Order: sequence, then C-alpha cells, then structure tokens
Amino acid sequence: MKNNTMKILLCFLLIVSVSGFAQAIGNDQYVKAELISPDLTIEPGHDFWLGVHFQIEDHWHIYWQNPGDAGMPPKIEWELPGGITERQTLWPLPEIISVAHLANYGYENELILPVLFHADESLTIKKTIMLSASVNWLVCKESCIPGSAESTIELVISKTNPEKNPLWHEKFEYFYSRVPGADADWESTAVFGDSLIEITLTPPSKTNVEKIKNLTFLPYSPDLIQHSSHQDWTVVGSQIKILLKKSPYLLSVPDEIGGVLSIESEQKKGTVRHGVILNIKNIRRN
Repeated sequence: MKNNTMKILLCFLLIVSVSGFAQAIGNDQYVKAELISPDLTIEPGHDFWLGVHFQIEDHWHIYWQNPGDAGMPPKIEWELPGGITERQTLWPLPEIISVAHLANYGYENELILPVLFHADESLTIKKTIMLSASVNWLVCKESCIPGSAESTIELVISKTNPEKNPLWHEKFEYFYSRVPGADADWESTAVFGDSLIEITLTPPSKTNVEKIKNLTFLPYSPDLIQHSSHQDWTVVGSQIKILLKKSPYLLSVPDEIGGVLSIESEQKKGTVRHGVILNIKNIRRN
C-alpha cells in the first residue's frame, strides 16, 4: 500500500498542470487513442479481436501493466451491446525506459493492445453493432500528463469467416506477435535471501543459451524487485541464474511469482527480442 501511495505521489509530482469504422473523442497533443479492428466482420458463436491503438508523440511513453518505478497503465472501460462478452486484454512486450534514476516499463511511438471478445451465436446476421470504450492513460517524458479518449467502433455480423481489414490487419498482427507466450518447457525456481532473489531457469532443450545476449525479468508485481537495479545473470551448464534486488516494499515472500522473461538473442536476421511468461511456484526461503 505504501509503495502504491509513493507511485501515485511520484506521478502527481511529475504532472504538469467501418465495418471497422471507428471514431474517437478526446485525446491530447501527445497521445491519440482509438478502437481498431483487424477484421471487417464478426461471426456469431466465435471469438473475435479488437485493438486499442495508441499513437504516441516522439520521446514520450505510456506504460505496461506493471509500470515499474512510477507511472500508471492504461485503463479501458467497455460499453458493450448484448451478446458481446469481453474475455481478455493482452500486453505486448514492453521496453525498459529510464527516466532520471527511475526504470519504467512501457511503450514509445505506437502500441496496439489486443482485446479478445466473444460473439454470442444468437446475434442477428447482417446487423451492425457498436462497441464503445473509455480509455485513460498517463503519458510521460520528463513530466507526465494524464489523458483520455472515448472511442466507438461499428462491426457487421456475418455468417461467413471474418474478412480481413486492409487498414489494420497487418499492424494488429505485428503487435499480437509481440505478446509474450507461455512455454511449459521452461522450468523455474526462486530462492529469497535477505536482500536478493535468485531465480534459476532451465530452458527447453532446443534453446541455444550461447546465443542469448541479454535477459531481463519483468515482474507483474510492482513491489517485488528494485526495478532500476541491474539484473546479473549467468549461464551455469544448462541453467540460467538471475540475481534480483528485493524491493524494500516487499513485506513477505509470495507463494508464487509471475512475470515475463525478456530475452535478446542473436539470430540470422540480427538481434531478436521476445518474451516468455514465467509462473514460478517452486519458491524457497534462504
């Protein structure tokens, strides 16, 4: 609770006082947000995707679900018609953004948050439906400014397979591909000491650890580690060990740790960065 209060205070101190047709009201000079659809139609009885698209002014950034040392993630409140159910919002792999002595997790330039919905099979074919969202965010550079927008999108219900939206499908797929994936073949343990957390990872046998150039663990909890502290990692045989500095706001050892392992590796096309979801349940206290 103390840490959340401190982050809110940090943000406060920084603040300077279509089928697929969409429109947005609000926005600000640093961020434009709107609803987009990768497809022109939706099919009753099936899931479908929408995206919340953010266009961000150069050198400014918005935040991941765990913002790091300071900040707030975007919030989306949906107004949905009958027969449409929200299922899940996905978060593409964020960048680590340093501002003064702070380390934040977020996005620069452009972002699409993919959101999964379900269309009930009772929906009427050829009918147009309207989905609306209120989007709020905090955008920061050296200072931070809150922003908001109201956006609406219209979609046509069709009994055929969804038709791709030429305006947004490719870009949506790019950001969707940046969402970290779960891999049950990664084994993980964590040992909590007085000031450090040691995470031991056993990657799948297909992983060439020699090609890994950098690793960073991005926890879902803002109170687990000191985000701005360097993360030391080493390869020991077939395992990877990462040393993390505990956050002073961590009051007790958790039963499990969730987060994303950001991996930079050398590939034929150059350095590639991707994320693996970790859910560490094997936890010991040293």
